[in-house]
Amino acid sequence: MLEHAADPYLAAPDGYTACNVLDVVHPLWLAARQTGHRRSDAEAWARDALRRALGSWSDGAGLAFAPDSTGPDGVPGLQGTEMWLAIVWYLADLLGLADALGYRPRGVHSPDPLLRLHG
Repeated sequence: MLEHAADPYLAAPDGYTACNVLDVVHPLWLAARQTGHRRSDAEAWARDALRRALGSWSDGAGLAFAPDSTGPDGVPGLQGTEMWLAIVWYLADLLGLADALGYRPRGVHSPDPLLRLHG
């Protein structure tokens, strides 16, 4: 995942989207819950990703799905805001800072399992 995260396409306007970043942070978050392997590398990436995501906030409008895009996906709206706030939570949780946010993603981006098996 860290190799994928270093792909220059993810930093390009067309590649820097909520879906692409979520596709990196979610597996890194899951892995960090399992092992400390390359933890410092994952945390370094998360710090940079968090800084970039927070820098994309537009007061009164939220976040765009593709913040660097000049097209319609570059306009802040509900979809982008919901996805990026989930991403911010995953990044913050990976860094041990999620409690400071005061929220936890719900719905499709919830970190909680949909179903718990007891047995």
